[in-house]
Amino acid sequence: MKSHSSIDLPVTWGTLMKVITLAICVLLITIVLIPVFTEPVTDIWFYIIMTLVPAGIIAGGSLFMIRGFRIENDTLYVKRAFWESKVSLKGLISAEADPEATRGSWRVFGNGGFFGFSGLYRNRTLGNYRAFITNFPDAVVLRFEKSVLVISPSDPAKAAEVLRNMIRKS
Repeated sequence: MKSHSSIDLPVTWGTLMKVITLAICVLLITIVLIPVFTEPVTDIWFYIIMTLVPAGIIAGGSLFMIRGFRIENDTLYVKRAFWESKVSLKGLISAEADPEATRGSWRVFGNGGFFGFSGLYRNRTLGNYRAFITNFPDAVVLRFEKSVLVISPSDPAKAAEVLRNMIRKS
């Protein structure tokens, strides 16, 4: 498909992602506050490190937050804080909305809920797959000849239909 139209697909933060992100942020902020309520430390570098490391983890994690998706021509763009990650849709065979697609998955490598679920995952139904997920019930499964990708736009039915139309036109 070689048009210049662009389709934006927003995302919704699911409850699990909100809980994990909040829990990690609270833990990191607690790490910063522990020295304040314990024995005073005279080394200023201790306070600097105890503040900057947790703040850096939160700031760094937020940079990779999945903010939405965009489909343009034969490319899926994963919107991040200041950039978009590109995923080629060449060779896309099918696209189906499936709220149960990720059930029983385990993370092989990647982020397990801190501002998103992204990376390499595996389950019995899909086998190995790449994920860009913010809300598991919004899952859309994109099948390629040799790989599977799962995304989670807020309107999975619309996203699947747009992608199926793209397949038909190619």
